[in-house]
Amino acid sequence: MESYLVVESSVQPDSGSERDRGYANVLVRVTNSAPASDGRPNIHFDNIELRAQARNNQSKNLGHLEPGQTAEAEFRLYKNELAFVQFRVSCKIDQSSLFSLQRLNTLPDAVVAPLLEQLRVDFDNVEIEEPLEKITSIAAAIHPDMTLAEVSNRRNELDQLKPIIAQKRQTLGHLFDAYHLNRESPIGTPFQEVIQLLQKLEREQLTAMDAAISNTDLESIRAAAHDFQQLQISALRARETIRRHIRPPQPQKSPPPKGEG
Repeated sequence: MESYLVVESSVQPDSGSERDRGYANVLVRVTNSAPASDGRPNIHFDNIELRAQARNNQSKNLGHLEPGQTAEAEFRLYKNELAFVQFRVSCKIDQSSLFSLQRLNTLPDAVVAPLLEQLRVDFDNVEIEEPLEKITSIAAAIHPDMTLAEVSNRRNELDQLKPIIAQKRQTLGHLFDAYHLNRESPIGTPFQEVIQLLQKLEREQLTAMDAAISNTDLESIRAAAHDFQQLQISALRARETIRRHIRPPQPQKSPPPKGEG
């Protein structure tokens, strides 16, 4: 069946009082563009419902739309909702078949750009490379002729790294909440991945490596080191994905002027 449901949406910063500047207004307009006559059957859309799927899901019911009729709904969302806001429009046609449409909207660049820049600065300040490299160097220093003092030193070094990893993980978690990131957004998904990998490193990998070192079990040490290296690669890859999404756009270079003749 040819569809006549037209969905339009726009995003504008809130122009209200000072206390409302933390929000943005999203206007969604739904029109039944089916002709009221011309020999075609009239198409009535019933039970139309809009859902804004962001950090705090919202829904609005527009009810019934006759041919040629338009209905509007407005959503008020946080300006620093960096993730995409996804709208789902659902309704029934002639009380029988389900019709569904999705639309993606982003907040205006004037709103998002400064937030992304601040997020980039905050994220870069959470250095995860140094503690990861220290763990790599500890694993590389293991050898079969280690003395008890050397074993003790390696374990002490790992113990000192645990609270550092925990602090990095907690700081990233605070940033995730402060910027209202969506777990399923291009930024939120790898952000959560880094947090979860650091948690696994802190609670599982360091414990396994510590136990292997204390037993001077070289095979277990190698296995723990290999598992850590895989975790390290995943964490650094997710970190680069985040940086790629929050990196400011590079200005395009103008082509050199063409020579005459």
